Amino acid sequence: MRFLNWALRLFLAIYAGYLIDSSYFGQLQTPLGRFMLVACLLLYLAWFYRWETSAVGLLVFLVPLSSFFPRLFGWSLPPLHVLFTSAFILAIAVAPLVRVVRQRFPAGPFGRRGLAVPDTLMAPARDRLEFFFTLFTGTWIAFCIVSFVFVSLRYTNLYPFFGEPPYDYVINRLGHRSSEGILISHWTMASYVNSAVFLLYAMKSRHISGAIPSRYLNPLFAAYSCVGVVAYLQSHYNLAFLNAGGIWPATARLNATFDDPNALACSLILVFPIATLGTLYLSGIGRILALLATGSSIYLLYVAASRTAFAGLVLGLVVVALFLGLQALRKRRYALLVILVLLGVTVLAGSIVLLEKGSREVLLVARAGEMWDFLKQNWTQGTGFSDIGKVAYSRNLWWPSAVRMFKEHPLTGVGIGAFQFETVNHGAPFDSAGNQYLQLLAESGIWGLVFGGGIAVALIYCLGILLVKTRPGSFRDYLWTTALGAALIAFSISLHFGSHLLFHQVAFVFALVLGSLLRIPGESGGGRQTIGVSWRWTAAPATVAMVFLIAQLTALSHSAPVDFRKEVIGKEQDIFGYPPEKWAGGFEFRWLTSLNWKRIRLDQPVLNYSLYTGNPDVSSTGVTVSFFLDNRPLKTVKLTDHNWSRHSIEIPPNMVGKDAVLKVTVDRTWRAPRDPRQLGVALREVEAAATRP
Repeated sequence: MRFLNWALRLFLAIYAGYLIDSSYFGQLQTPLGRFMLVACLLLYLAWFYRWETSAVGLLVFLVPLSSFFPRLFGWSLPPLHVLFTSAFILAIAVAPLVRVVRQRFPAGPFGRRGLAVPDTLMAPARDRLEFFFTLFTGTWIAFCIVSFVFVSLRYTNLYPFFGEPPYDYVINRLGHRSSEGILISHWTMASYVNSAVFLLYAMKSRHISGAIPSRYLNPLFAAYSCVGVVAYLQSHYNLAFLNAGGIWPATARLNATFDDPNALACSLILVFPIATLGTLYLSGIGRILALLATGSSIYLLYVAASRTAFAGLVLGLVVVALFLGLQALRKRRYALLVILVLLGVTVLAGSIVLLEKGSREVLLVARAGEMWDFLKQNWTQGTGFSDIGKVAYSRNLWWPSAVRMFKEHPLTGVGIGAFQFETVNHGAPFDSAGNQYLQLLAESGIWGLVFGGGIAVALIYCLGILLVKTRPGSFRDYLWTTALGAALIAFSISLHFGSHLLFHQVAFVFALVLGSLLRIPGESGGGRQTIGVSWRWTAAPATVAMVFLIAQLTALSHSAPVDFRKEVIGKEQDIFGYPPEKWAGGFEFRWLTSLNWKRIRLDQPVLNYSLYTGNPDVSSTGVTVSFFLDNRPLKTVKLTDHNWSRHSIEIPPNMVGKDAVLKVTVDRTWRAPRDPRQLGVALREVEAAATRP
């Protein structure tokens, strides 16, 4: 058992180094920049051991804001959350060494320890906890070895360990193929889940955060208050915040400091109940921050306009009311039963009335109402869900594709982050299955299956507590259990419609909420305010979910599929209605969000060209493309369908045959995607009609 623990810590140390090297060193070209990165890491590592609670609190504050920093300042500044998480992982890995040093050299020459470790780190583990945790981690390591063997037979270049990927997948906005985007979007996106996993591991193995102290809640509430301020600035002022990518394409939905408005809204499902109860049970600055976070959450839920979160919240509240009503019936508390039934009926009926009678000019009502109209029509007519892609963003293609991947690779999956590659020939080229459970199933194989089962076990157990137990520990603990259970239930429902754990902020908050169920009584100490419930009621299923979340991280993660390279590279593909592309040898057109031809000569009085857009919402919102010649507007075109369309521009007579700057822009709500095939506008035939001076 001791060997397995040491092996796990060695793996964590290696993984932390790989996390840093892959994420940063490829972007920091100067030796000075790399030196500063390593220096920051070492300083934070030392700080972590000296002031552990402050270090974790800083991590809690920065993670919800972390995506905003690189977008606002550019990728020259590394994503801060990965830096701190890497140091966190490294701290966990070297903890046994620090312990040995402390025992061997208890004090320095001045009577002070050379590297102080909090006493909570040395807290003895309970026998049952130690046994189960060692058993599951040992099993995980064994399956990692097995998965590595399987993956080696199918993957020829494990580039996380041996170098760059052998192909170029991401196409930049000028149409040039580039592998840089893989390290930013493909690899880093998968590392977000890993960050939350190791935070969970730290919360369990250190026994310091089985419950979340108020000093962790305060930075969490402060972070989401800042997120609300950023969203307000994005929606009301034309500042640098707008240029930081905070407005979602063509819909005016706000994602604030998050990568996606759905990710923002679904993280709020987890934060909102904590913040709401925090206004009641915290004191001083904690209550003020909780109140600010509560108001910010309501505003952010509105501006994110996520029908995924809306459906999860409504159904989650109804389910919780149902289970609490069953408990009230069992306890013969009929007044409480009536209140809960009325609450559930009110929430459900109010949502239906909102979708039926609400103003469709309100963004959230319009989006959720569209889904409601579609479901109602198919329910009454019995026509099936053949057109669900029009409402659910092509999930009728993504979901079967995920099932196919699991059938083809049941033991290993296709690799974390590889969903977008494996769907190229079988549906939309997106990086998400639109369902977290299917995403894990496709990318992690059997690991994803047991992880989804682990989440289900934890949630069912929470519902069992609400149904059987009246007061676990105290009435306050019972309220926390109810709130966290409701949050996790609503979140689990939303995971059926989105792969939200791909986003590091969501995974981080999920880890924090799930970790709050791991409270071990008597270890918080110091009279600190905590949230959580007793170990004997919730820790066992939460441990199962946590361990299976770790287990889905196998050695195959982020590897390059051989089949993808053999089948796609060098061939023209018709990808889900997208125009044919030449993967090797260049393109017949250019993807663009903003494009300048610096000094070209238009020899004809009329410029003919063709446009195409891949925006899923183009039929309802339209996409505006504008042309400028030497900063003078020439023509504006609004695209309303996916097909190639022919257009022409009359060139001013005084500009024919002269050198000029031709600029093409897309409307401001159009995001510059990392993979422009997803939400790009294609332009062709311009260069054929123009000559360079």
